[in-house]
Amino acid sequence: MLRGLWNLTWIEIKIFMREPLGAIGTIVIPVVVFVILGRVAAAPGSRASANLVGVALPVLAEILMLI
Repeated sequence: MLRGLWNLTWIEIKIFMREPLGAIGTIVIPVVVFVILGRVAAAPGSRASANLVGVALPVLAEILMLI
């Protein structure tokens, strides 16, 4: 049973990786955006970080939910 699940999972991963732009868009881009937003939000005393956390981040989350 478990062996069949692993085989099916491996096949699905291979099918998914046939489209490199899809893999980049679903794996690499979210990680990069997360790291960049985390670095900006962690900047102590920065007006940009206050604006990002207070306004820009909720707006970005809403836009992503609407998409």
